[in-house]
Formats: sequence, structure tokens, C-alpha cells
Amino acid sequence: ICDATALAALKEVKTAVVAAKKVIESEKNVQLNKIVAAVNKINKAISEIKQANKDLAAAGMTTLSDPGTTQQVPTAPSLPTTVPTTAGPKTTPAGGATTPEAGTTMVPTATSLGRQ
Repeated sequence: ICDATALAALKEVKTAVVAAKKVIESEKNVQLNKIVAAVNKINKAISEIKQANKDLAAAGMTTLSDPGTTQQVPTAPSLPTTVPTTAGPKTTPAGGATTPEAGTTMVPTATSLGRQ
């Protein structure tokens, strides 16, 4: 059976886990957007090589190796600047540490920190 202190500590951990999941989801989206940008860059290079090969062949010159086919671009969600989280009430868990006051805090994402 849990007493009030243990229950408050459990609720605090649950709140921290929910906030951490939001940050992880945001970082996952940041990385997916990086993949989309890289695939687009690769596809552009493939198209340019194919066009160069057509131009070279038309001029009677040796062409470059076939670059292959373009890659499918994954879909990625747009990224918010910050991820809102809701902090729980201030409690004192068994270890003596305190939690933040109740209210809304903003957790910075990788893009708001300047990471691309």
C-alpha cells in the first residue's frame, strides 16, 4: 500500500515520463526532417547527373556511370519551436528533492537550440 508521499513521488515520475516522451517525439521529428533533406539532396544530384549524361551523349562524349533511380522521400511533420509540457504540483518526494511549481514549462527542441 502506498502512502501520500509515495503516491506523490509516483505522480511526479509519471509527469516526468510524459514530458520526456514529448521531447523524444520532437527529436525523432527533427531527425526525420534531416533524412528528408538528405534524400531530397540525393535525388537532386541524381537528376543532375542524368541530365548531364543526356547532354554528354548528345555531344558525342563519354557519359558518367548511371546514378540509379531517385529515392522515395519519407514524410516528416513540421516542427514546433518549443514543446509545451505541464509540470505537476510542488511536492517533496522521499529523497527530499522538490519538483517544479504547477504550471506550464517550455522544453526547447533541437531546432530552437540552433541544431539543424
